[in-house]
Amino acid sequence: QQQQQQQQQQQQRRQQQIVEGMMQRAENKGGLEFQEGKPAATSDTPSNTGMSLPLPPLNTMAFPQKLYAMLDSAEADGYDDIIGFTPCGKYFRVHNRERFVKEVMPRWFKTSHFASFHRQLNVYGFERVNSG
Repeated sequence: QQQQQQQQQQQQRRQQQIVEGMMQRAENKGGLEFQEGKPAATSDTPSNTGMSLPLPPLNTMAFPQKLYAMLDSAEADGYDDIIGFTPCGKYFRVHNRERFVKEVMPRWFKTSHFASFHRQLNVYGFERVNSG
């Protein structure tokens, strides 16, 4: 039981570090916003944050934690052509909605409806940006 408590505490610390990393990135870049459209025509993409923390189980992570982990690992997991941070790092962009729904959402979220994903973004204060 003590070992289980230690694992839970460790998991909570990891989750907190993920959220803190996301919030710090948002503060440094002036906030994170949602942008949908074609990928930027530049190869100057930000590197991921270098967080090498093992992720807690997905079913214990809140939406912002999952979102950040998904975006942070997009390049390493090979779906940065589908979704990822914009070159400035202030926004993230869904480059291909159909592929995002079919290939990425099932890995990270219980739903496979883009409208539900978009609704969650709105709940957590993200705003859609049409250009930028």
